[in-house]
Amino acid sequence: YNTTAGDESSPGPSFWIESGEYLSQPSKSSLIIHATDVWGLLQNWQARRQITWTKDSFSVKEILIWLLSRIGIPLVVTSQSSVVTSFKPAFTIHPGESALAAVKRLLGTVPDVLLFREAVAYLKHPQSQDPTDYAYFLAPSSNQHPLLQGRYGENSWQPNWIQVWGTETPLIRVDRIQWDELERVYDRLHQVQDLNLNTVLLAQQRGDALLRKAEISSKLSQITVPTNCGQELWDVVEVNDSRAGFQAKKYRLVGLEVDFSPLRQRYQQKLSLGTP
Repeated sequence: YNTTAGDESSPGPSFWIESGEYLSQPSKSSLIIHATDVWGLLQNWQARRQITWTKDSFSVKEILIWLLSRIGIPLVVTSQSSVVTSFKPAFTIHPGESALAAVKRLLGTVPDVLLFREAVAYLKHPQSQDPTDYAYFLAPSSNQHPLLQGRYGENSWQPNWIQVWGTETPLIRVDRIQWDELERVYDRLHQVQDLNLNTVLLAQQRGDALLRKAEISSKLSQITVPTNCGQELWDVVEVNDSRAGFQAKKYRLVGLEVDFSPLRQRYQQKLSLGTP
């Protein structure tokens, strides 16, 4: 960035080198480096034995901290939901199960998400009222970020009805429904059974978390922009595209790809967007 505070930059994503190879071709010699990110490190770690947390002993956040520490990654909170600290489930990691699978199971119980900066994990709670982090413009002025092209779509919610079953005594059952979506495409039911849910509030929080993630995934859009060194996953961005007929339309950044090709003289980002 060239800002009033001077030139600022980002170190970009971090990778861990796993292997390398030399490629010899006519008039060309290359070194190919194969690397992985934090998700790959989590996939490579596997439990040597069964690891168990009893109910009401450790929160989802505390178990996440333990799992990330297996690969030397600390957890920092950007924002967090109440359930990630209050929900303390009985949780088991089976022998041979990867830390990645365990982390995904834990994140499936809360509305929070993870993102990574270098070798640090950040916990974030995406909420619909979050402020805009950045904006892109089809016809930018001198201090605005250009928008090269866009593709904007909207899908039906998958699912639009969450039915949560908890304990049997007392019997806990909660339904969370997005009625507008149900009327559009009929019901697309997803049922959850979890004996950790022994109160109506916990069941409601689980249903709301799953429905919120379905909402975020319902808008599958993508824009291409000149590379933005400060953009990261789960940011809220505004898109100003007069060709598509809208201004300051908000999206949630759910995917980010950098295309750097010196031979083609191309240095761009493709941003995958969901519901804010």
